[in-house]
Amino acid sequence: MESPVYVIDSNVWYVAQAGVDVDTVCHIRSLEFLSHMDESGGRIAVDYDNLILGEYFRILSQQQSTQFSPFELLCTLMAQGRILYTRIKVANDVALIPNRLEHVVHDRDDRKFVAVSLSLSPPPPVVNATDRDWVDWVDALEEHDIEVIQLCPEVVHAPRSPAERRA
Repeated sequence: MESPVYVIDSNVWYVAQAGVDVDTVCHIRSLEFLSHMDESGGRIAVDYDNLILGEYFRILSQQQSTQFSPFELLCTLMAQGRILYTRIKVANDVALIPNRLEHVVHDRDDRKFVAVSLSLSPPPPVVNATDRDWVDWVDALEEHDIEVIQLCPEVVHAPRSPAERRA
């Protein structure tokens, strides 16, 4: 059986690393997901343009106060050849996705995750921890065979504040 492949939103790495200023349960679930993904031989799909890896390394710190370091895990996955690089189309540092999805996936930064998933067959799931946008996009993404794994459904489905609703 082939190792599972995932497209991991940067927020999963951030929440796993942060430990503070994030929901405690979500922090633990993100750590557990990354740990399970590692133990099961899972791979991470990213783009050759390094839009995804670049973002990972911008948010991850080499300084880690816990026993499990997301930064070290990512470096280990790279050293073990468990990063699956794929080609996507990019214009002005934004990943291009099908027109039908462009109107749905309005967050241009998240389009790289969708594009990477769509570039593989079958499309690997996108893993999300705290980004509420993925909830809004799930139906359209499922039409393109992209599953969204919500690690923290209680966070992404929580009522939005007035400021979030205006944004």
